[in-house]
Amino acid sequence: MKLTMNDLIQNFEEANGAAFVGVRIKMDGFEDEEVIINGEKNFEPSLNTIKTLTIRI
Repeated sequence: MKLTMNDLIQNFEEANGAAFVGVRIKMDGFEDEEVIINGEKNFEPSLNTIKTLTIRI
């Protein structure tokens, strides 16, 4: 399944009340995918950071 940035934003918004959100991303210039686990208090700042990256979700 290929997600878009809008899908990612929606997932963060729908995670209201969840303790964590996990995101698997592939960034240009990196050979392997990364998995990022974000705690509830970091949802907004993490999403803002992810929006600035050139990534393929």
